[in-house]
Amino acid sequence: MGEESHQHQEGEEERVQQEEIPQEEGIFELVIPRGIATGIVFEAAEKFGLDIDQEIRDEDVPKIVLRGDSREVIEMARKFIYEKHKQWIESLEEQRRMRRERILRKLRKK
Repeated sequence: MGEESHQHQEGEEERVQQEEIPQEEGIFELVIPRGIATGIVFEAAEKFGLDIDQEIRDEDVPKIVLRGDSREVIEMARKFIYEKHKQWIESLEEQRRMRRERILRKLRKK
């Protein structure tokens, strides 16, 4: 993964950490930024027993929100989501590289 992608991901993680705030007594939420595959979010919700909701803040774009009653579980879910997202991005880059190589091989044959 490129340095720019890595820095972007770290920035997103910091932003998500800042948005994790208690909503009600004993309820914590994790706002998921756009760009995270929804399949990963649903997998995390199922694995950690979190509720999924949708929220519209200042902008018009809804964001996915995970809610749970434990800060530790929310933190584990956050780490899980970003690790899966990192793996997904790396696999995309590998697929792109393989596709470029295939195209170049075809062009060389002509």
